[in-house]
Amino acid sequence: MIADAIAAKEAAAAALVVQEARETVTVGTAWAEYLKARKPFWGARHYEDHGDVMQAGGKQRTRSHKLTEPGVLASLAAVRLVDLTPERVTAWAKVEGEKRPGRARLASRLLTVFLTWCAEHSDYREIMTRNPAKNKAARELLGKPKPIDDTLQREQLPAWFAAVMQLGNPVLSAYLQTLLLTGARPNELTGLRWEDVDFQWGSMTIRDKVEGLRVIPLPPYL
Repeated sequence: MIADAIAAKEAAAAALVVQEARETVTVGTAWAEYLKARKPFWGARHYEDHGDVMQAGGKQRTRSHKLTEPGVLASLAAVRLVDLTPERVTAWAKVEGEKRPGRARLASRLLTVFLTWCAEHSDYREIMTRNPAKNKAARELLGKPKPIDDTLQREQLPAWFAAVMQLGNPVLSAYLQTLLLTGARPNELTGLRWEDVDFQWGSMTIRDKVEGLRVIPLPPYL
């Protein structure tokens, strides 16, 4: 009898914790815990992407008088996790898919993985019994990426280099040429530091969002 009473008391306490979580835990709260838990396993760029899509916005930019815009998922931050239904995600996809489809598709993928994590987390699995981001309506609203058709052809290279080297800004000229010659992403080059470049052995260390770091050879021209 005593053991049964103890078990019943523990079960009631656990149910109370679950109920409290259902009433209070928001997407933003769980997202912050998710980032903290996963940060050791991600590259810097991947981690920044997660922070960007959920940022509240309204902060002063470092190089502009304009304020930062809310992230693509910011409108979902205050939504309780229990209220994040497929219909809610579809409504979000309709708004963001029209405004910034590329970023919205990325955010949708990040959201899907996050909700899968919630479904496996001991504190949230009783709330997130299915993944509302996995729904056909939202995918259709976000659409598919358009194929890139503005590639630079071999015969266009001489004219391109001539134009870039005539730019009045030598830093911008070097930046554009480096992008072309190395295949690096724009943000990877803007974050480059002198200590990342080894002129003795002709290599450059790039902070990759997937691999964390990667070393690429410097072309002789560069």
